[in-house]
Amino acid sequence: MVLEKKVKSNFFTKKVFYIDANNRFNPYKINKLAASKKMTPGIILKNIFISRAFTFEQIIEVLENKIYELENVRVLIVSGITNLWPNDELSTFEGLLQAISGIKKTLLKNNPLIIITAPLNKHSNFKPQGGKYLAHFGSVLIMIKDND
Repeated sequence: MVLEKKVKSNFFTKKVFYIDANNRFNPYKINKLAASKKMTPGIILKNIFISRAFTFEQIIEVLENKIYELENVRVLIVSGITNLWPNDELSTFEGLLQAISGIKKTLLKNNPLIIITAPLNKHSNFKPQGGKYLAHFGSVLIMIKDND
């Protein structure tokens, strides 16, 4: 019983930071899941921080500067890191390097679980858009195909 209380209290102090460049995150689904597990949805949602990005520059700003400021980040999810990728110019790659640098700072500070999604490069069947910087940053790469 003591261990269960410790796990629950520790769970509720950890934060999830969700950066949504796909504009698909729906908090109502979290509400339903929490209720089905007999948890209070408000407590769960209080620990999920959502940042929607509408330009590539906004993604860079959030990843480079904002996430590092948060405490107790346990999970960092970046949905569609290069969805708003403007082009393949050098300055765009520099922006991606700045974003990755911000993720690395957060990794050193909080050691969170990090999940990053990206579309495929238009010239490849398996490489993510973002070139070698993104492909080599992750320790596990998973490709999920949508066969609609």
